[in-house]
This record gives sequence, C-alpha cells and structure tokens, in this order.
Amino acid sequence: MKKMSPKRVHLYSLLILAAGAALGAIGALSEIKLLAILGITLLIGDIVFRIACYRCSYCGRYLDRSRGEYCPYCGKELNY
Repeated sequence: MKKMSPKRVHLYSLLILAAGAALGAIGALSEIKLLAILGITLLIGDIVFRIACYRCSYCGRYLDRSRGEYCPYCGKELNY
C-alpha cells in the first residue's frame, strides 16, 4: 500500500474526528446509546489512525503535532 502524505492524513484525521464528535454529541443528546458508542469508537479510531499514518515519508518517524514543511527529525521536505 502506498503511503499517504502527511497533509492527506491530517485531512482524513480531521474528518474522522468531526464525524466522531458529531455522532457522539447527537447520541448523547438524544440518548441513543448506539450513536454515542459509535462516536466514541470513531474518536478512538482517529487516534489510532493518526499514530499509525502521520509519519515522515522518508524516515518514517511520527510527526506528532509538526505541521512544518520539513521533518523535524531528518530535515527532508515533507510531501504535502
């Protein structure tokens, strides 16, 4: 499988996070436990997805909160 660029991973992570938060909030407010559980599951899945995929294309290290143009570890330009 081809590695995703850090920019694409960040975008997908934000979409998953928004969907999880929305489902969790709707489920909690309407007292539908299944929606609340699905929202929490998406939020946890987002954390796992981000840790697994938000990595430098060259050295493979986790970028944490880095949003710069260069990898803080190897110094190479990130493929945004």
